[in-house]
Amino acid sequence: MKIPVIIIHLTVFFCMLSSAKAQDTLNAVQSKTDSLRQLVDTHIKQDEEKVRLLNEYAREAFYDMDFMAGLKATHEAHELSKDIDFEGGVVMYYETLSMFCGYGSMADYYQKQAEWLSLQPEKNLEKYYLELPNVPYNFEGALENWLNQFSEAYTYFETLDAKEIQATILSWIMYFHARQNNFEEALQTSQKGIELSEELNQPYHVFLFMSRKMTYLNNLGRQEEVSRIEAELVEFIAKNKDANTIGLITSTMAFGYRNSGRHALAIEYYIQAIEKFEQSNDTMMLAHSYNRIAFAYAHLEMFDKSVEMHEKSIAIWQQLN
Repeated sequence: MKIPVIIIHLTVFFCMLSSAKAQDTLNAVQSKTDSLRQLVDTHIKQDEEKVRLLNEYAREAFYDMDFMAGLKATHEAHELSKDIDFEGGVVMYYETLSMFCGYGSMADYYQKQAEWLSLQPEKNLEKYYLELPNVPYNFEGALENWLNQFSEAYTYFETLDAKEIQATILSWIMYFHARQNNFEEALQTSQKGIELSEELNQPYHVFLFMSRKMTYLNNLGRQEEVSRIEAELVEFIAKNKDANTIGLITSTMAFGYRNSGRHALAIEYYIQAIEKFEQSNDTMMLAHSYNRIAFAYAHLEMFDKSVEMHEKSIAIWQQLN
């Protein structure tokens, strides 16, 4: 059974609170962050409880947008998990990285990583899995400042050779460059992300950075290179065999094609995703895929197929209660 998580999701309330109440809420979160930091510092024993406390502190630090403190705690918890051979700590680690990513494909991927690991029955890790909410961080008005902070964080973790955290930080650095229309810088960052992800043997990360690279090339008007990367992605999918990863990759590609109005291609990739999710018995992603392919069929006025896909999606949601 999945454990519920009790977290104050600040951004839901900001639009409704007066400035005074908002400040009170911020103070309460800061107080909770400080209390967790004190618990971490006073818990001397290097054990599973220390791993849990470090992850809890990291997540609260992320909510407070103190990213460096959160990342340091995330890394410390992960290293301790490896030292004491605690696989439940790896589940926590992926969930904490998902929270750092905030929202989008990389956040979803880390959450799925935690879920896949927790569902191995022989390891009894389900009790460590939480369905954590996405965090829509507000970076408005200070992009250059945040870019500098995340660049400093990247350099710090580069000295620790923490490649997975480095790759995750790069996804934000790309975002800040792109938001400032610095597409050449974003392009160079995406290439660095591809190389790191290949070293980590993380196919989904490679795919995400390649996709971003294609977007930046498109923004720069380099269409020939866009077509070449699109062909490389098709070949990349054909070479990879892991059903979970390929299911996510093809689903993400299908979503991109649907958003760009290429509905026939979206259907082609949704069909591949459905096949992979059936193989891996990922019922949640299967339901989402049936729902999304239904809209793609509707755009092509294939309404009978659309209804059929919606019915399959509904049947799974009913099964999942």
